[in-house]
Amino acid sequence: QFIEWIMKLPEEMDSQLIDEIYKIEEDKGVSIISLVEKKGYEKGKKEGIQLGIQQGIQQGIEKGIQQGLQQGLQKGLQKGLRQGELKGKQKILRKVIMDILELKFQQVEKEIRETIQRIESVDKLEILLETAKMAKSLEEFTEKMK
Repeated sequence: QFIEWIMKLPEEMDSQLIDEIYKIEEDKGVSIISLVEKKGYEKGKKEGIQLGIQQGIQQGIEKGIQQGLQQGLQKGLQKGLRQGELKGKQKILRKVIMDILELKFQQVEKEIRETIQRIESVDKLEILLETAKMAKSLEEFTEKMK
């Protein structure tokens, strides 16, 4: 500080002075910086670390939220697509079964229609489709539907 107080050095000489000070400190094993400077350095270091930690936590939270939203959206879309596909397949199978029954037997009782509409299992609907194709009468279909 004394040298800085007496005269202002050009920037390139500042670096040389600092290098020389570090060299003297190393050679002599003493510190040339004052107690106040040391305390200021330590305080600045602590504040810098604390700020870095806070920023790291904030960035981590933001990234975690963003990744969570993306994963949730992707899983939700996949689940929605599977459910939509299943519902569509059920609807088509029910319609085809009813169309076959109406073509073969003209009139289909309301109770049979409602029973077919309540069936959710695609496997069972596929079996009923084959049964509707093969049935010789509506009674035969109804019997096999049970």
